[in-house]
Amino acid sequence: MVDVAAFSLTELLPDTPTIQVVNVGAADTGTPEPYEALVDKGYARVIGFEANPEECAKLTAAAQPGRTFLPYALGAGGPALFYETMFGPSSSLFEPDVAFAEHFQGLADLHKVRRVHNLETRRLDDLGLPPADYLKIDVQGAELIVMQNGERTLASCLVIDTEVEFVPLYKDQPLYGDIDAYLRGRGFLLHTLPLIAGRCFKPFMQNDPYAALRQLMWGDAAFVRDIRRLGELSTPQLMKFAVMAHDFYGSYDLCLRLMIELDGRIGAGSDLEGQYLERIPAET
Repeated sequence: MVDVAAFSLTELLPDTPTIQVVNVGAADTGTPEPYEALVDKGYARVIGFEANPEECAKLTAAAQPGRTFLPYALGAGGPALFYETMFGPSSSLFEPDVAFAEHFQGLADLHKVRRVHNLETRRLDDLGLPPADYLKIDVQGAELIVMQNGERTLASCLVIDTEVEFVPLYKDQPLYGDIDAYLRGRGFLLHTLPLIAGRCFKPFMQNDPYAALRQLMWGDAAFVRDIRRLGELSTPQLMKFAVMAHDFYGSYDLCLRLMIELDGRIGAGSDLEGQYLERIPAET
């Protein structure tokens, strides 16, 4: 996880409109989502989708205000096969490539298929959601399918945080390069990799059998709107973009660039750039 700021940008931008979060694959991983504090303060709302009905029921039972969870499997729409693995979080719409996983420490047994389910998938764009600002996706290889069937949703997004695979953990799955090319074609650029993980090739092993040496296998990738096209964003969008850059990722440089853009929009008397710089020196 990246380090985030010690203060919220909403302290400088109290009129920031509510940030709409869509979380696809919302199962509780034990790590707080970066938007949780903003939801608690009323600056964000989240709609989460979790295909596992038991997990979704747990999320709903524990949900605080500003959070809604629905037991939908998102994909291309219509029937699909769901591969339930021995390690539940590795389950996917794509069949795990166990033969490939056998090359790495502590991976193959987790990826073995326990059983295969028939399920009905829904398209993100068919759900009638309010315009999204932040899209979080973690669906074990099916992230690109969700995006391709959610282009109207992507059109309003400012930040997309998605799990990516660098190697084929699942048969015929899209990899990081496919997602990067797709999102670049829709006005996004890679900003940061908040998480990168991997495994050691067998038979090499470190003290932690689940630790990587050099081989990257999966991670989280945050894509943001192309900085060259800020003129296409409204002032409210710029405010939300700045808050997410600062609060979610501690991206002070990107946030400062957005504050300068906001000063230009607001006009004489606005010094968000200066106020921001006064708050961050000790943290950079």
